[in-house]
Amino acid sequence: LSACAGGAVSSVVTTPLDVIRVRTQATGRVSGGMATQFAVVIRMEGVAALWSGLRPALGTVVPATAIYMSLYDTLKERLSSPLLAGGLARLVSLTATSPLELMRTRAQAFPSVGGGSNAFTLDHVGPLRLWRGTSASIARDVPFSCLYWALFERLKACIAARHYAGHGTAPKPSLRPDTSMVVAAAAAAVAAVPTTPMDVIKTRMQVLDAAAPTTSVSSVGHGLYRSGGVRNLFLGVLPRVSKVAPSCAIVMGVYETCKAQCERWRGREHGVRDAV
Repeated sequence: LSACAGGAVSSVVTTPLDVIRVRTQATGRVSGGMATQFAVVIRMEGVAALWSGLRPALGTVVPATAIYMSLYDTLKERLSSPLLAGGLARLVSLTATSPLELMRTRAQAFPSVGGGSNAFTLDHVGPLRLWRGTSASIARDVPFSCLYWALFERLKACIAARHYAGHGTAPKPSLRPDTSMVVAAAAAAVAAVPTTPMDVIKTRMQVLDAAAPTTSVSSVGHGLYRSGGVRNLFLGVLPRVSKVAPSCAIVMGVYETCKAQCERWRGREHGVRDAV
């Protein structure tokens, strides 16, 4: 429940940034700064266009975040490694929700798609190609998650250690939700930059027409590099960082707050039962 709430809030708030990122990566055109790009979309298509793909985004992010966060907590306790736990949790959640991610990307890339319905995806992509771009998604998200969680837990432990210095040792590193949000945003911003090339490749693969021949990650990457060098591999890096950092911060803040509230409710229920 906590993860679902975090994913839903994050999607609504950050979808406009995701629209700018996807269109920049899909077209290869960077017309001015982000403010200019927002203005162009609003002038040409209206404010609602900034939330293109919100329905498939909610359909993707909510279940993916629920699987991801709950599985991460479980794996972290068993593996004692945030890096491995984050990578494995992301691999499972991504594979399960990849068709929905494809729908979201196409809806945001093509204005005429609007909400990106199931009918559009099946008609134009084909049921056997709903996992197009999954290999690039894995190559993007698994390293991102490994780096993100390793940084997050390290920063969290350092801040908690400084907080508890002189007050004894805390049994577990714990932070207030607002502090966790700042730490999550910082870790996500760092992890987003080196994984941007795979994000560009994933977007290009997912916006290909169904009639186009199947392409590999390496062939798309080589094509991008040949046509524009390293710069092409980092298309949309600013919108990506601007979207990923607050997205992770919101998910973490809402998740931690809701989880703490649920634990308080459970504690009250146990207290009532014990009293009875």
